[in-house]
Amino acid sequence: MEMSANAIYDNPFKVLGERYLSLHLSHTKQVAREFISEKKCMNSLNWAAQRIEDVPAEMKSFLRQNGVLQDSADYHLMTEGKLFRAQLALAAAHLHRLDEKTALQLACVTEFIHNASLVHDDIQDQDETRRNRTTVWKRYGSNNALLLGDLLLSKAYEMLGILGMQHYRGPRLIGLLGEKIAMLIQGQSDELEHQSDLTLPLRTYERIALCKTGSLLSFPVEATLILSGVQESECGCVSQIFGRFGVAYQIHDDIIDLCALNKGRDLPGSDLREGRVSAVILQFWQQSSPKVREQFEIFFKDENCRHDPQQLAYWVNALVNTQVLEASFQYLTETLANCRQEAAELPDPLSSFMLLVISQLEKRFQPELELLA
Repeated sequence: MEMSANAIYDNPFKVLGERYLSLHLSHTKQVAREFISEKKCMNSLNWAAQRIEDVPAEMKSFLRQNGVLQDSADYHLMTEGKLFRAQLALAAAHLHRLDEKTALQLACVTEFIHNASLVHDDIQDQDETRRNRTTVWKRYGSNNALLLGDLLLSKAYEMLGILGMQHYRGPRLIGLLGEKIAMLIQGQSDELEHQSDLTLPLRTYERIALCKTGSLLSFPVEATLILSGVQESECGCVSQIFGRFGVAYQIHDDIIDLCALNKGRDLPGSDLREGRVSAVILQFWQQSSPKVREQFEIFFKDENCRHDPQQLAYWVNALVNTQVLEASFQYLTETLANCRQEAAELPDPLSSFMLLVISQLEKRFQPELELLA
């Protein structure tokens, strides 16, 4: 029996059923793939959390100096910080099936660079406390602190050189690290240039935060992707996402600085006291009337005024009691939403990994933000 050309329409319920089944199976497979991918990513993050204590131990064993240089290194590394850059390196390497030794080396390189930047930042900003302790320059002097920062930078390159000899893609990591350090230095230079500029556009503020914070967040993940042979375009997307997250991190830091939350500081308004602009201060300036701007500028430009406890308390309260904090919260929320949107567009397992990382980092914001809510 021959079928007519319109036979497909003879049993529409059968055709629709087959199409539905095909779509349902396709959706089920996609959900299953996403579930498996997310589970793998979570396993990698858990593995990183279990191995994170190996990073400070490896860093200390790699630092073999003499005299005050070794003393200052031991002192600075005595308090390890959050180590989430190292956790990024470990988790990304585990997810992409790099060996444990490579994962540990990438984590150490990242932390060497990060700690070098902290030591140098404290000298330039004249900060006297770091991680609830006296800073290196305050304890050992600026010259010794400068040398310690240089030593940590050199150790990062030394360890990366050792790692690079084990992988044929290793030499590309040297260029990547140089690029990220150059971004970090440019960000610090721009911050110093504009640190008291109340008219600084938020776009410039974002660029500075992207360079200073985003560069070192993206390095360990990009390095892992390079060693794994992932396409260059995906590395660029990762850099862009972490750049945005660097901005979010800085906004969060500015908010808690105003209220002296979780900063190891006794007084609120450290940025105000030191005459450094922040996201909160810039938005306060933009929203204020000409009269308030004039009064605030007199205070902000005069060191004696900024260090007067009564005047400082007045302007801290002025910022807290306006809608500036609400605007800063909104700024932070929108920036994080952009991070998640861009991460969701990446291919798996990188997409699932980035979304989980963003979620993990957001959790670090919650204790302070809940106090302010």
